Amino acid sequence: MTTIGGTHDGDLVVDESVLITGTVLGNIDVQSAGRLELNGSANSNVTVARDAKAIVRGTVLGTLTNAGGDVDIWGTVERLKDLDPNRRTTVHPGAVVRNRG
Repeated sequence: MTTIGGTHDGDLVVDESVLITGTVLGNIDVQSAGRLELNGSANSNVTVARDAKAIVRGTVLGTLTNAGGDVDIWGTVERLKDLDPNRRTTVHPGAVVRNRG
């Protein structure tokens, strides 16, 4: 697993297992083979592709779009969009999702 701490200035493509403990200032694109654990913050949008995995324990300040992956939210998400009705995002007790749709 690759760990990203500190500040990542720019967009990030995740095509392997990545743990973010810092801040990503650009968009995050989690591809089919990717696995994202976000314990830090994403200051823009996060898109999770079909068959990808994302666990959000930190904060997404933009839109989290689930395009058919497995997404678990334990932290805070500003806006959530589920594009595949068969692969819904799981919002756990204590998590905060400010807007849906």
